[in-house]
Amino acid sequence: MALGRTRQRRVGSHLRGECALPETLIERVKRHLETGATIELYEPSIQPNPPASMADINAAEEQLGFSLPPLVRDLYTQVGDGGYGPGYGLDRLAEVVEMSQEFVTDGPDPWPAKLLHLCCWGCEYFFALDCSRPDGPVLRFVPDEDDNPEALRCEAATLAEWLEDWLRGEPLWDRIQLEFHDLDRPDLLPGEEITDERMIDLARSGKKLDAIKLFRTKHQVGLNEGKLGVEALLAQAEQHATSEPSGSG
Repeated sequence: MALGRTRQRRVGSHLRGECALPETLIERVKRHLETGATIELYEPSIQPNPPASMADINAAEEQLGFSLPPLVRDLYTQVGDGGYGPGYGLDRLAEVVEMSQEFVTDGPDPWPAKLLHLCCWGCEYFFALDCSRPDGPVLRFVPDEDDNPEALRCEAATLAEWLEDWLRGEPLWDRIQLEFHDLDRPDLLPGEEITDERMIDLARSGKKLDAIKLFRTKHQVGLNEGKLGVEALLAQAEQHATSEPSGSG
């Protein structure tokens, strides 16, 4: 009897959430979609599409000629058929198949044979999953280099890692700009001071990346910290402007 009561207490503690199992990545994506932005590059947020069926998954795999990774299957059948995630959101499964098949005929050699299109970011940037490798790295296509095998550059070691970055609010688009706008090397004269006012002026004039570059140099922080720091400076400046008494007219 004592053993039965002990088992009941353990079961009861699980039901009360005292020993709750950690959330899976799929569960965290679902929770994020309920409370945060559904996609990265569009305002206002949009609702994810209804989930795909297993029949849709099987048809897609037959058209592609290879199996989809388990995480891709779970995303499309448990979360939604695209319309959420980094960039402009994961494409619908039908679009994934169509774009991926174009890689086979139009992609330059030696692109991976099992390249799965994931989403677009505008300006001809897109991201794809290399399903020919067990680890399945996420690759970024670099425009104007489509005849170059290096036009596909590794963005994340795995799809899970890429989604984790998105869930944490990592500035993924700014990370791309880092590569092409040389954010790590600001144009400064010897001994030139980096002031908050200069960073605020740059950000207000549409040069936020330059402001982030200066903030990172001044405070020796990473990209995400630099982005948050510039946003904090802008918020402080706005608060200061609204608290100042208006001049007498």
